[in-house]
Amino acid sequence: MKKNLLLFLAIVMLGSLVVFGQDPVITMDSCTNITFSQVKFYGNLVDKGTWTVNGRGFIYSQNPVPTKNNGTVKAVSGTALGSFNSTINTLQPSTTYYVRSFVRRGTTDTVYSQTILSFTTAAATPPTFTTPIISNIGLVDASFACELTSKGDATLQTAAAAKGFVYSTTPNPTYNNYRVNATTSGSTPPIQMTADVTGLASGTLYYVRAFYIVKYGSAAYDTIYSPQVTFTTQHACGNPPFGVSISDVDITEATVQFNKALGQARWEIDYGFVGHNAGEGQSIEVTDTVATLTNLEGGRSYSVFVRAVCGNTYSDWSEIRTFTTVAPPCAGVSGIHTREVGYSSVKIEWTPGSMSQTRWEVVFAKATEALPQTGVIVEGSPLFSPIGLTPQTAYKLKIRAICTDIESMWSDEFTFNTIQQGLEDVEQQSIGVYPNPSTGYVKFDKGDIEVEEWEIRDINGRVVAEGILLPEGFDFEGKKGMFFVYFTTAFGHQIEKIIVR
Repeated sequence: MKKNLLLFLAIVMLGSLVVFGQDPVITMDSCTNITFSQVKFYGNLVDKGTWTVNGRGFIYSQNPVPTKNNGTVKAVSGTALGSFNSTINTLQPSTTYYVRSFVRRGTTDTVYSQTILSFTTAAATPPTFTTPIISNIGLVDASFACELTSKGDATLQTAAAAKGFVYSTTPNPTYNNYRVNATTSGSTPPIQMTADVTGLASGTLYYVRAFYIVKYGSAAYDTIYSPQVTFTTQHACGNPPFGVSISDVDITEATVQFNKALGQARWEIDYGFVGHNAGEGQSIEVTDTVATLTNLEGGRSYSVFVRAVCGNTYSDWSEIRTFTTVAPPCAGVSGIHTREVGYSSVKIEWTPGSMSQTRWEVVFAKATEALPQTGVIVEGSPLFSPIGLTPQTAYKLKIRAICTDIESMWSDEFTFNTIQQGLEDVEQQSIGVYPNPSTGYVKFDKGDIEVEEWEIRDINGRVVAEGILLPEGFDFEGKKGMFFVYFTTAFGHQIEKIIVR
């Protein structure tokens, strides 16, 4: 009975071996001759087991467990027992791989080695460059030069777009920034690379690198860059406009024309009465090299300066040019004002309509009375001191110029008040304006004087600011030149000239 049972078990075990078979035995032995793109694998088919072996080889991947689904299969011909090997030369530099050997049993199954080996390829030696040299720097163009001194482990690509220069206004430009193909001296280092670039922005800092597209063995392409260098294009405002000339001078207008320096597109024209300094007159900005100055005073001498405007940067001022407007037939006076107002006296001053005027007529009366048909003739200086005034009384007057054959139009009616008798001894009867000249902000010191109204006008009579309540000061906010401040107070009218630099 016991013998029969043992015989039965033996038969079952033998049948099991026949049904399932014995797997082949395969080992992964070593990885040698490792370079930046190459390795040699060694494996060993130890035993075919009870199966028919239809193939052998290696599977490698960057996955720690390489399989047919995630790795690359490298088949090795033959099915004999013993050692086999294969060389791979399509690897990436500086990369870790995992590998194991395999055999195919039957037609579909794969048996892997139990051992998985890992290795890391070496770093490839890249090509080397000199630092680029930038020359012929202009407003919008420049020339680039560089030398590829060695190719290292790389294979240089030969396409026209595979070598050149990249540049940008931010550091470390790449192939995706602006680029220009280079002209080269050959295909074997040292290779001279040159290129001319245009279309740059003036006065701008640029970063430049040379580039070359290469390939390491059979691996993917790579772009190699040279050391970085910077340069700045010339600025359009590096030189002032030149050849300033004045033409078509009339009573109130004149034409200014000038030549622009390279790259300039906007200019500031500064003008004022002869003797003013650049930046202290009336200014306008233009986008043409021909401009018309308007609202000039007839019979006046003017000086003109021009400079280029480049964003927040300016060129130097051009040389000064002067001209004199045509004197009007008989221009009206302006800027009538009082000074030294007393209870029985006052001085009336005004600005002549032209520099040639020396004779005027003044009609004068109390504010409650009609002006006379004829007035007082004033000759020489534009100054009138009426007599017979009474304290704390309102008066009015008008003035016209008397030219050789004709008279000007009468001025607008001007009024003022004499002060109460005894007020001459008051310490302050005028408003202080300081500092003068100013860099932009002036203060008003009115003391106990009551200001009825005030206004500021530029040299052409245009109102810059006005009001009833006098502030502590006024900011000209970048305006420059000559200005006039008019005050109307209990003592009469006061005018002050201010220079803003």
